[in-house]
Amino acid sequence: MKLGIRSLCLTIIFEYQPEEVFPKDGTPEEREHAFWVTVDPRYFNISKTLQELKLEGCINSTTCLSTTPKVTTVERGTSASIYVDNAAYRSFIYQKFNSSLRLGWRGICRVKQADTFTSLAATNSVSVVVEFIKKLSP
Repeated sequence: MKLGIRSLCLTIIFEYQPEEVFPKDGTPEEREHAFWVTVDPRYFNISKTLQELKLEGCINSTTCLSTTPKVTTVERGTSASIYVDNAAYRSFIYQKFNSSLRLGWRGICRVKQADTFTSLAATNSVSVVVEFIKKLSP
């Protein structure tokens, strides 16, 4: 009985918070709160050009991911500081917010070897950010 109640409570407890959005001039005293943050169209278009970027899939000659990592974009997405390998949770997010749950770690966590591939994820993340910044220049 307690287990059932606990499970019920865990499905009810769902917290989300608005993002703090600061104006372009950087004045922190004038911050706003927004649940959905509009992406700058220029940044979104730049991110689309990164989908062809080749990412590393191996940490050495014998240890590789089962699928090749890739850069993807979504029209409406969510992010989190953790990853929960839970199809029901992903379905809930999609149904409730019409949003894709995309994380750089998704493919890594799925293989249950996140510790093994931490450095690979970091390397690929830096590669994507560096290429994005390069494309910001006029």
